[in-house]
Order: sequence, then C-alpha cells, then structure tokens
Amino acid sequence: MKNVKTKLTQHEAVVSIGDKKTVINIEKFQIPPDHLFNDVAFGSIVKFDVVDNHLVASVGGQITPAMFIGTIEISYEFKDKMYQAKKIEFKSE
Repeated sequence: MKNVKTKLTQHEAVVSIGDKKTVINIEKFQIPPDHLFNDVAFGSIVKFDVVDNHLVASVGGQITPAMFIGTIEISYEFKDKMYQAKKIEFKSE
C-alpha cells in the first residue's frame, strides 16, 4: 500500500501508482454521497494466482460496500529469501 496513493470525491476516484494516474468518473454511477467511503478501500477481497511461474495478487478497490472500481495486480518475485513486489498496476473495471 505504500506504493499506491488514492483520492475519492463525489465526482471521481483517483488511483496513482508511481507516475501512472488513473482517474475514474464516478458521477455516472449516481451513488448517493453518504454511501461513499472516505477513500478508495483495498483489501476486502484478495486473490492469489500463479501466472507464468510468478505469484500474482489481485486486490479489489472499493468506493462503497458494493461498488468496485478496479483491481490492483501485484506480481511478485522471490528475492533475498522473500517475495517482493516486482510490478504493480491498476486495472479499472
């Protein structure tokens, strides 16, 4: 999470990873403001897979209890006797 910065307003959700910024217009979903979280939340659903012999974690990003806006995918490599993040990217829904 230290690599991901987020911002949530009534109009948009912003997810920044490094110098890549994804802005999602959430007005089209017509979510009442009192249903929105204070910020984009990650971690309620985490999936792990092995893809091309690499461990990959997928972490859903939510703006309400029932609304996901995308997924952060983290590819890990085994280095210095531990798994370390090699690549982190956000994929919007």
